[in-house]
Amino acid sequence: METQKVKEISGEITEKNINRDEMTITHFITTKTPDRYGEIVEPLGCDEKEYRKNPVVFFGHRSRDLPIAKNVRLIYEENGIIAVTKFDESEYAKDIFRMNAEGYLNSWSIGFVPIEPPKLKEKYLVFEKWKLLEYSSVPIPANPDAVNLMLKEIKNERVREIFEQEERMRKYYEDEFLKKMETHKKETEEMVEEKIRQFEHKLVSKLLQTNKNKLNEK
Repeated sequence: METQKVKEISGEITEKNINRDEMTITHFITTKTPDRYGEIVEPLGCDEKEYRKNPVVFFGHRSRDLPIAKNVRLIYEENGIIAVTKFDESEYAKDIFRMNAEGYLNSWSIGFVPIEPPKLKEKYLVFEKWKLLEYSSVPIPANPDAVNLMLKEIKNERVREIFEQEERMRKYYEDEFLKKMETHKKETEEMVEEKIRQFEHKLVSKLLQTNKNKLNEK
């Protein structure tokens, strides 16, 4: 069974065009910029044949929920893929559109499966050929302080529930990351101290051996 992978991109580093009358947003869904896991998805290696049969767009990769939009067109550039996304008329979708239009949401993420194993180039894993399954608007605010403001503005209960879940998960993983960093720091310090002790021991042993050899020569 193929396992879906995701790659996120923040709209803060790209331009997005918004048409409020048609409820469409034109934006990047992925670029060649390495993600937080050190992976690169090659834009020109995308296979969208299957996706075109059902070009759905979700919120937070929640494929069990109804789509919030559909893709109208994908535009391929060397540095990324631009999507024209048309939002649905449901209140759920309207909330997501409004938050994207007003800048509360700036991130998009693709769901994909590799067609072939990634290649190691320099320090990055590069997926040169891959199959697009879907893409999503993702609830990762550019500014974490905006979360409370967004929750006050959200009208749809389902959207509010998703944001609250994401915020709890974000805090959990943030705490876990800090714990791991602290543990890693401690282990690194202990490892360095051990290396220093080993070096000192070898140095002392070498000096003692040198002195012993000199005494034997006399």
